Amino acid sequence: YQGNSVITAKSIGSGEGLLEYFCDEGEIGEGKRTKTVLIPKPRQRVLLDEPELTNLLKRARRPGTANILDILLSLYDGYSFAPKTRQRPISIEEPFFSLVTATTPQSLQSCLIEEDIESGFIPRFMLFNCTPAESMAFPAEPDAGFAAELASDLAGIKAWAEQFQGIPMRLTESARKAWEPYYDKNKILTEKSGGMTASIRTRVPTHVLKMALIYAMMAGHQAVELEDLERAQLVGSYLMATTHLATEHLMKHPVARVEDKIIKFLSENPDTWFTVRSIHA
Repeated sequence: YQGNSVITAKSIGSGEGLLEYFCDEGEIGEGKRTKTVLIPKPRQRVLLDEPELTNLLKRARRPGTANILDILLSLYDGYSFAPKTRQRPISIEEPFFSLVTATTPQSLQSCLIEEDIESGFIPRFMLFNCTPAESMAFPAEPDAGFAAELASDLAGIKAWAEQFQGIPMRLTESARKAWEPYYDKNKILTEKSGGMTASIRTRVPTHVLKMALIYAMMAGHQAVELEDLERAQLVGSYLMATTHLATEHLMKHPVARVEDKIIKFLSENPDTWFTVRSIHA
């Protein structure tokens, strides 16, 4: 992780706008022929803080910003690429990109479509479902001491990780033995689930290995130990268990959504007769 510091972007208006965070502005030419260009910053780390996921999805539906999802998918892989742009050419070199976002099941149900899953966009997320805490009129002030301690811990992890620049982080022998049956079991469960559920679950093993690597870095290990893998597998089990939220509950067919509205309307008025036209109105 040597190189540029982390840039935090608060929401984005377009895919090109996001890509500019991975570049610096520079000039080429002389005199009247001087031209402003974007110069790539290799291995730049960018964290996109998108408070509401559905806003991002809605922007990706618009003709003028329809390339947002393609750009996000390209950034996820971490490889250099040069996307087609409408204005200035942009070249991205070895990007490090993370997207943190949230939404409610109700909002996601109204916005999510099959292409969001089949394209590989949603499967790239680690999906966590939680019960919001009760609202507080006067929440406590942020703990500055805890924030400073967290920052110190993260700096220590970063310093430790830099020692492995260019050196693969491997699993210990015991971790390798535990990984194979876990991988095979998840493969069978994924194949049995089929459809969009399988499309999401197919990336869970990848998420587990990433989590195991993070746990190893946090513990200061020189390899992924069995304990690191076991902790990550617990997260993986949770991810597998919550996958159905995005498929069985959120991905209802449009016709089913209309049917639900009709049934709800009729249930709220059990003693009233309605014509078909009045129901659809």
